[in-house]
Amino acid sequence: MILRFKFILLFFIAFSSVIYGENLPPERSPLTIAVIGDQQVPIRKKEFYPSFIRQIEWLSENAEAINLRFVTQVGDIIENGHVHEQWKLADAAMAVLDGGINADGKKGIPWNVAYGNHEVNFKEKGSDPSGKKADLFRSYFGGNTISTHRYSNQKSFKGVSSNELNTYHIIQGAGEKSGRQFLMLNLEYDVPGHKKDSKVLEEDRPKFDAIQWAQGVLDQHHKMPTVITTHVFEGKKYGPPNRPYSKGPGRNSQIQIFEKLVRNNPQVFLVLSGHTSEDSHQVKTNDAGYKVLQLVTDYNKVLPHGGGGYMRLIKIDESKETLAVKTFTPGIPQDPEPKYRKGPKSEFTVRFDWNKRFPKE
Repeated sequence: MILRFKFILLFFIAFSSVIYGENLPPERSPLTIAVIGDQQVPIRKKEFYPSFIRQIEWLSENAEAINLRFVTQVGDIIENGHVHEQWKLADAAMAVLDGGINADGKKGIPWNVAYGNHEVNFKEKGSDPSGKKADLFRSYFGGNTISTHRYSNQKSFKGVSSNELNTYHIIQGAGEKSGRQFLMLNLEYDVPGHKKDSKVLEEDRPKFDAIQWAQGVLDQHHKMPTVITTHVFEGKKYGPPNRPYSKGPGRNSQIQIFEKLVRNNPQVFLVLSGHTSEDSHQVKTNDAGYKVLQLVTDYNKVLPHGGGGYMRLIKIDESKETLAVKTFTPGIPQDPEPKYRKGPKSEFTVRFDWNKRFPKE
């Protein structure tokens, strides 16, 4: 079995040098974004925790081979927001990326973690899930300045909101000094808030307006291809598409987030989420007539062994104007063979008018 695994891994690395454009000019080389789904089951059940670690280890070991530029975790990284031990396990898993060799052959692979509903500490008083109930998330995955944040060692990390639940990175698609830049926007669940200058009753204004904060970041980088990660968005269970997950002032459903933040910002081409225990996606059209892929990644409650170690690998190929999604597991102790999940929900390609949408200046 070990020899078979090594053969598959070597084949994947050799094959990736072709599919990921080793011989293409740097500005056109395909890049990879990895999506880690909800992890509350592997965190809660220790027999499945090695599957979470194995995902992160595999990404750390293969970042150069697949031109991995970013790893985004879609929230619900833990089960119980008040249990420190779960936070420590989650932090330890993601920390593996800090020591990994990135696509440029240097130490440190950039990543983020979204604030989801299972990160809420319900032992804390108050009704606002973004208030004191989020303090443990802030302790483990926050920080109120770039220099004090958990992501401070990542060169791509560029900003954090005042409530510490929203962040953004700017990554280079093909290298430190070449290639297109991408904006990775990480937003708290339900993305509370309203469009600027909206007529809103005072009781419907959240303490922090994440919509306006995100719009400000988008305005500053209005020509930059943008990926949004937020926990509750795509899918049909536990809230979306018609209602936010939590009650409270200004909280938004999937439809409202699309209306307030996605459809009017043509640079947003990809929205990533978890939460709904589904393997699904849809392609919508924004106001400029361009495609937006909405993709949910959440296997830990619906596949054996806490999700089987499955994650998404998204290859963005500017030369072919395609975005190709594969669903992959590097193998876990209970099922050690690396494999791809097949079927139209798990493996598909979306074509984009990339060069028209993001012309070179």
